[in-house]
Amino acid sequence: MATLHPTKSTTPVPERTEEDNQRLFQLYKGWTLTERDGQVRQWVYQFGYDIQHAQKGERRWVCCLCIKQKRPRPKSYAIKGLQNAEGHLYTDHNGIMDPTGKRQKPTKASEKAHQSIATILQLNPKEPKEQDLINTLIKRFDKTVFQQKLVNWIVNSNQSFSIVNDQDLRDIFNYLNPSVEITKANITDVTVRAIAEREFTNNMERVKDALRKSPGQIHIQYDGWKSGNRHALYGITCVFRDSNNRPQKCVLGLPELRERHTGENIAGQIIEIIREYEISDKLGYFTLDNAGNNKTSMGELGLEFGFDWEKRWVRCVGHVVNIVVKQMLYGKNPDAFEKEVFEGLHTAAKEHEVWRRRGSVGKWHNFAVVGG
Repeated sequence: MATLHPTKSTTPVPERTEEDNQRLFQLYKGWTLTERDGQVRQWVYQFGYDIQHAQKGERRWVCCLCIKQKRPRPKSYAIKGLQNAEGHLYTDHNGIMDPTGKRQKPTKASEKAHQSIATILQLNPKEPKEQDLINTLIKRFDKTVFQQKLVNWIVNSNQSFSIVNDQDLRDIFNYLNPSVEITKANITDVTVRAIAEREFTNNMERVKDALRKSPGQIHIQYDGWKSGNRHALYGITCVFRDSNNRPQKCVLGLPELRERHTGENIAGQIIEIIREYEISDKLGYFTLDNAGNNKTSMGELGLEFGFDWEKRWVRCVGHVVNIVVKQMLYGKNPDAFEKEVFEGLHTAAKEHEVWRRRGSVGKWHNFAVVGG
């Protein structure tokens, strides 16, 4: 004869309706939904409400199933006694158990003075209208959404990650919505980086899908420069037509080149990006400047992906025009001239003479400087 063992309950997690919420707060006047972090908590909260007393800060778990059954006295327990809530769910509600087989111990309650929307805004949760307002304010603030929007702003406006540690900015957030501080929604620069990297990884598949669906070729541009903190970076972008035949542009990567800037090393980074986005069979033209290492890198790319690199290399018009104009203004070696003049190596009189030797352009420069 087989031995019977208790099995985990298959009771579905109850949906909280507006009628349930109204009944809950009719029974618990002066209470509101908790403002604590709800992302990591015990499994029993799937079957119960987490409410807090607006003035005292006391928190209780109230059985959602009892509320739905319209029991006159739904079971409720202090957060320190959640093992009683587990026993209630198992005994009174069809043997509901922890689906993981483990039970997390409740965290210690904070001993410092309780802060809530009700106390900060001086609202009375015993008044039904004010109680509804408190709950509306609590439900409207989503900690995860706030953090995501904050990171979006930092990335889109090119802010320093450390700006999130600025106390003045945090004071502004708390002034606009006290829930930021109550729910401990502020983040550090380390968290900003983690969220940004996570979103980049999550959205890469969307970019790859858009590139796969492009009806034409994908054209690549890349160039290198040094950032303000001395990192040698290569920006790799592409232009293409989307599935609706509209022109689009996209940044594919910003790898750091830690080795010498040889054409072979540059090509290695570009090849890695192209393979990562799975676009090797859709490559079009490459727009680059005339640097010697770019010529070498194009040769490497042609060998790797099997195309005539000389026919695929489009010289950057802006770069060519810039070189021509500089030589017209400054002479044969414009970079040396700029360094001599703009780095303050001469006295004003000597600088005036250097410009004068540049012909009519230099004389006009001196006229503008002296006349100004």
